[in-house]
Amino acid sequence: MREAISRLQAAGLVETRHGVGTFVVGMGDPSTFRISPDQLGTLQDVIAVLELRIAVETECAALAAVRRTPENPVTLRAALAAFTAALEEGRDAVGPDFQFHRRSPRRPRTTTSST
Repeated sequence: MREAISRLQAAGLVETRHGVGTFVVGMGDPSTFRISPDQLGTLQDVIAVLELRIAVETECAALAAVRRTPENPVTLRAALAAFTAALEEGRDAVGPDFQFHRRSPRRPRTTTSST
């Protein structure tokens, strides 16, 4: 995990504030954050990437749960069914997987304060 954060810092994509956390500071060039096969030379490299994915995907799932609307579970279930069907039929599931992630809530819901 530390190595992954270090690489993101080196690319200028995140900033770490001691005692506070790590924050995204810019999107940078979309082509700059790629993990190429030559970066996965050791088992430790693979583990570092998996740890990064676990951290990012867990936080994304938590934010999606907080930001959900009544319609989101319906669209997510449909996307998951398409993904499952592709796997069960031996088809490529990249498209359905992408659609599942695209349908996850991204933006905060607008809330109305009664005060």
